[in-house]
Amino acid sequence: MKLMRKYIWYIIFFVIFGLLGALMPYVGDDLNWQGHWGSQYFFSTDFLHYDGRYLGDLFVILLTRSKTFAFLLYGLCAITVIYLVQLIGKAIFPKGSQQLAMFLTSIGLLLVPAFIFQQTWGWHAGFANYVPSVIFPLFFIYLVCRYYDQFNHFRFSRFLEFAVLIFAIFSQFLAEHVTVLNCFNVVIFWIFLRQHFSSSVQRQYFIPLTIGNGIGFILMFINGAYWKILLGHDNYRKVGSSQGETLIPFIKYMFYSKKHTAFLLIGLTFLIFLMWLNYHKFHNFRQVLVNLLALLSCVVSILPFLIISPFGPRCLFLTYVLLLLVVVTNLVSLLNNYQKLAIPVAMLAVLIIGARFDYLAYNYGRIFELSKAYCIHQKKLQRKNNYVLNYPDTWYIWTANASDDRVFRAYYIGKKQKVVPVNYYQWDHYYMKPNKNNIRKLDKIIIKIARY
Repeated sequence: MKLMRKYIWYIIFFVIFGLLGALMPYVGDDLNWQGHWGSQYFFSTDFLHYDGRYLGDLFVILLTRSKTFAFLLYGLCAITVIYLVQLIGKAIFPKGSQQLAMFLTSIGLLLVPAFIFQQTWGWHAGFANYVPSVIFPLFFIYLVCRYYDQFNHFRFSRFLEFAVLIFAIFSQFLAEHVTVLNCFNVVIFWIFLRQHFSSSVQRQYFIPLTIGNGIGFILMFINGAYWKILLGHDNYRKVGSSQGETLIPFIKYMFYSKKHTAFLLIGLTFLIFLMWLNYHKFHNFRQVLVNLLALLSCVVSILPFLIISPFGPRCLFLTYVLLLLVVVTNLVSLLNNYQKLAIPVAMLAVLIIGARFDYLAYNYGRIFELSKAYCIHQKKLQRKNNYVLNYPDTWYIWTANASDDRVFRAYYIGKKQKVVPVNYYQWDHYYMKPNKNNIRKLDKIIIKIARY
């Protein structure tokens, strides 16, 4: 019965996060990947000189062409992260509530800070590279935690060895800073941790993992794009702390506001107190090991951005997930005696928060589709003004409002047309499904609104 409830909740998590992918509008680069650029990308030599994110680029192309694929990939990535955090928690503290770990992790993934949410869950191109890439570092931490000092009989599987090798290779084709982190973790394992693992575990997991990460690293960075970056011939990506948007200006900005500084200090104090309290109560070495690996990975994953630009909030998604791992695993063991209260509260919170964000995604998506259809209609009429229906806000999507979005204007508004923004609260009362008859009716209403 418990197993059945667990599966049901994983289906619910899958649907909640899957709907984000299916309902969110295509914004910014999504429109380029959906267009001619994405269509010819792998059929020309562009992919050999653009970047080494071969799997991430494939994901973007598929995400922007199929809402079904977006639903599946968003949902699958979310439940994989939730499952790995749950497995790590179980390896640390077998008596802890797996249900509570699931709920807390899903809540944490939904409540990611808005500036990170925009560039991951709210932007298909950002999601494709930065969300799937967190899975492998979590998998590595799980292996270390699960098999540390476990020298009992271990059944070897050739198939699993090959699967780990393939997984390790393809995990390197998503985000460069995670590719570097994966290789760093492998080095740490062989130098400091190897003696704590049986030869069969090393052969089954860590040898194919090392080979796969190495092959993936080479295949990513032999891409011509990185030579252009090193030589300073790339207009977008730069090397050098004085060029572009590196991590340093971002850190300065975060500490510029007293509000941000206070929030960061409170968060850091809470994290340290949580780890200290857990260690003081349980003296669990596996928990300490997970804490150290997660925190070290947080630092290593963002270090390249001290000299490499551009750095954006999306680059912090891995850092956020690793900190979430530390919080959840420490908290679950501390709340073990309060499960009867904590689980129902967390369960209700997941449903409420999930419904809220799915509705936000639905609202953004319906506005995008109507605004797009209306702009195309006006473009065909070749009128002087093109009235653009705006969003109520852009807090959770990575774009300027529709009337200011350069990419949206390039695809759906005539070059000689003047853009006239229409405030959301002026037009939303007259929302209609975007078909031909409704667009004509809406056009008459919008023109009347614009006159006043």
